[in-house]
Amino acid sequence: MGKRFITVFLTGALIVGMIGISYSNPGYMSQFNTNYGTSGTALNSCSVCHTSPPTLNPYGNDWLNSAYNFAAIEGLDSDKDGFTNIVEIQARTFPGDAASHPAAAGDTTPPTVTGFTLPPTAAALTVSILAFTATDNVGVTGYMVTESATAPAAAAAGWSAAPPSSYAFGTAGTKTLYAWAKDAAGNVSASLSASVTVTIATPDTTPPTVTGFSIPATATRLTVTITTFTATDNVGVAGYLLTESATAPAAAAAGWSPAPQSFYRFASAGGKTLYAWAKDAAGNVSTSLSASVNITLSGTPTGPAALGIYRGGEWYWDNNGNGIWDGCAVDSCKQSFGSPDDIPVAGDWTGDGIKKIGVYRKGSWYLDLNNNGVWDGCGVDACIASFGGLLGDVPVVGDWTGDGIAKVGIYRKGEWFLDLNGNGVWDGCGVDGCIASFGGLLGDVPVVGDWTGDGIVKVGIYRKGEWFKDLNGNGVWDGCGVDGCIASFGGLPEDVPVVGDWTGDGIAKLGIYRRGEWYHDLNNNGVWDGCGVDGCVASFGGNAVDIPFAAQMSQPVPAAGQVSQPAPVAGQVSQPVPVASQKSHQIPDE
Repeated sequence: MGKRFITVFLTGALIVGMIGISYSNPGYMSQFNTNYGTSGTALNSCSVCHTSPPTLNPYGNDWLNSAYNFAAIEGLDSDKDGFTNIVEIQARTFPGDAASHPAAAGDTTPPTVTGFTLPPTAAALTVSILAFTATDNVGVTGYMVTESATAPAAAAAGWSAAPPSSYAFGTAGTKTLYAWAKDAAGNVSASLSASVTVTIATPDTTPPTVTGFSIPATATRLTVTITTFTATDNVGVAGYLLTESATAPAAAAAGWSPAPQSFYRFASAGGKTLYAWAKDAAGNVSTSLSASVNITLSGTPTGPAALGIYRGGEWYWDNNGNGIWDGCAVDSCKQSFGSPDDIPVAGDWTGDGIKKIGVYRKGSWYLDLNNNGVWDGCGVDACIASFGGLLGDVPVVGDWTGDGIAKVGIYRKGEWFLDLNGNGVWDGCGVDGCIASFGGLLGDVPVVGDWTGDGIVKVGIYRKGEWFKDLNGNGVWDGCGVDGCIASFGGLPEDVPVVGDWTGDGIAKLGIYRRGEWYHDLNNNGVWDGCGVDGCVASFGGNAVDIPFAAQMSQPVPAAGQVSQPAPVAGQVSQPVPVASQKSHQIPDE
């Protein structure tokens, strides 16, 4: 009994092992293909012997039972479909699948190509076939794609057992392909056709051409307006660049702009030559056009001389920049321009490079155009009858357009209204400048300045010691990674923000006025580095009614209503600027 059990066990194990070998050994498929020439046909498949590996179909079972002898089972009809195995193999149908068999005698019905699609365009000679389907009354045995409308023979080379997924053309251009199908009886379908336009891009080696470039022959400021800058290209201009060097810049160099620059800022005065370049998307760089300008600075204030005090209609300006009131014979006194209720403003109203005074009075503006410190009436000086005037409006002044002329503006609870064309009239957002939301929290103070040195004044907000500056000038708070954030410069309740170009390099820097003391961020790092590095003025102003001003002035703001605000809400922060003690002040009392 024990020996019989062992014999049965070994026999079962041998059968299981043989089945596993038949499934896992690719040599049997190779032997089948060699015997019957089926390599590359539909019969070059595990489906010859399996329904779903490792399960054997009837042909696979007969082959297993014949001890793996294909010739021994050629005369059998394994799938009982009326055709012997050898007849099915020669017809390239499956001998183990009753649904797959040679066409019945007299099959004259050709297949039908039911779908054939190509993409409309292609950038390579090999084009994907998106769809290729066909049906037949017995079964489709072959698929072919040609560039000829003439039907191929059933015995022609190029038929495949499955629809092809792509086709390789020999040349570019507009091409038409024809899709065919055949059956086992040799019937060939009519075709379906589809067209594609093949375009092979040729390298672009043609550089752009700068067709026009001009700047003024003379200028009185370092920022020079670009009068003309145009360029063309056979494909398209992708970048514009201005340099002071005649050496062509690399296409990957810093400073390229997708649009022509409207201004250029030089580092110093004198005779200057500027070179205009253009590039395309392929990296071709044009030759340049050049233009020259002679810059003579006239009256542009630099250094601490920008600070001043407005006191109820009187103006005290530190002309020599020593931070000390030296009296009217040395420094500047304007004895009567404005009233105690007015808000002082200062700007280059005429574009001559000299800052001049003015006052804002409940929507009206009075600007000292001839810079004599006296109100000469609207016929000589400038009157703006109505720009602003709502309760809580705060005046701001800046060169919003880079033309060298300061223009008026209004900050209103987070909204900004800027007189871009300088006519002193609100012409609506389509002509003048509207900023929908930059600031607006209770206590926010508007500040403006040329933060980047490009000649254009941009907006900002001072919030209890924190500063948010619109560096890219788009009027939107883009976060600290794009715009400028200063975590702590100022912050005491009595601090008033002031902005000015304290070092004369063309870049506006922040500062704090504190009861007559001034703290200037000379190195523009947004950190108070002490009086040895940054600027300290111990005593200039300090009366309770004093209002500080500078090249770009800012004012204490009437309480703003709570509005939606894109800049982050600031908490109370620690403050490195030293707390000022009350000191005597050298400006004479009223």
